[in-house]
Amino acid sequence: MSTVLLRKPFYRISELFTRWSVTESDIAAFVLKDELTLSIAVSQLPIHILDYEEVDDGVWCPIDEKHRFMSGTLDLRRDDAWAILTVGSAGITDFDTPRERSISYAPSDDGEPLHVEAQSLVVRRDELERFERAQVAAASVPPVGASETSTGQERCKQRGAPSRYDVDAFWREVCRTVHVDGPPLRQGELVLRLQQWFDRKLGSGNGPDESWIRKKIAPLWPHIAPEVRSERRTK
Repeated sequence: MSTVLLRKPFYRISELFTRWSVTESDIAAFVLKDELTLSIAVSQLPIHILDYEEVDDGVWCPIDEKHRFMSGTLDLRRDDAWAILTVGSAGITDFDTPRERSISYAPSDDGEPLHVEAQSLVVRRDELERFERAQVAAASVPPVGASETSTGQERCKQRGAPSRYDVDAFWREVCRTVHVDGPPLRQGELVLRLQQWFDRKLGSGNGPDESWIRKKIAPLWPHIAPEVRSERRTK
């Protein structure tokens, strides 16, 4: 029986170490570069919300103020998330929001900031999927400094990789397959799906051979379905 990969509302940082084969320092680097937003999960947290409206070019005025109890996830500001990851904990007063809204912690009595520890950090599902799509897309870009000559020679060495193949469309299909259909249990199944996609697009037998597709996706496979690989190793 195949294992269903659940799409959870959010993922704890400890889960991402295995999913992405990274360390805490790696995640901190992505956070510092504004490539990844971290959050915390809360239940009945008292917050203060202030909505703004742009009344003139660059001039924003508050239009609504309210207090609520928040249950769900709240995004952290970059520097706060970085401090929590590198130091282990930090006091939080404000959260990361669009320009037209501010959300802050509203303690009832002592006025102390909200204490957040690294083990409490999470990544929302939509943020995780956005980040993974960006990583897949970035992996398809040739290394900086690669010369036209070396690139051309490399293409000649690859079997079944004539210039008529739309590589950009291929990577879009990889992203669609992984994030819409879901990653398969085995790399060979993903290769087969992509071969079938080429057959539908170009006609049966007119697409690249299996080795071309396998070479393309081999570096990405550990990042596409690490849970599946981990589970197979533990059996």
